Amino acid sequence: KALEIPRAEQALETAIKLDPKNFYGRLRMAEFFQRVGVPTRAKEQLQLALDLARTSQEKQTARDLLAAETRKDRRRAWRPDFSKLIRGRRNK
Repeated sequence: KALEIPRAEQALETAIKLDPKNFYGRLRMAEFFQRVGVPTRAKEQLQLALDLARTSQEKQTARDLLAAETRKDRRRAWRPDFSKLIRGRRNK
């Protein structure tokens, strides 16, 4: 499964490039970053999803996930951030 991480990231990046204002693309990218242990990028994507949300249900979903991610940060003294292990970097 670890070998599928770069492919998954690339697929999500492609989806976002095709439709950068798509709420669900940003939400799925946030979920991806949560699962691979990159909380800072997950929060960035959740905030973007919240900004793109059109319906009250989309806004509530993004808010709930963003709040849950923030609570995780508070419960841990140290939370690893594996962003350097992920192919996609901010300054690409």
